[in-house]
Amino acid sequence: MDRFVTGKYPFGIMLGYLLEGQISATVKGINTLIIKDKRETEILHLEHHDIVNPFYESYHSENRILKHIILDFTL
Repeated sequence: MDRFVTGKYPFGIMLGYLLEGQISATVKGINTLIIKDKRETEILHLEHHDIVNPFYESYHSENRILKHIILDFTL
């Protein structure tokens, strides 16, 4: 994520997918690590969209917003 936030990768995507567990527990774990690193302003926030639901956004320095879509392959 840092490479996107710093602008090293100004365009593109970073893809991840869920193989086991639940999305909510995964996001909680990610946010726990972010808080542990003292980056509370960057936690993932749940958002809604007509096409991709749910997705998450995180807010970073220089007014950057990263969108996080978690593909659920647990079914």
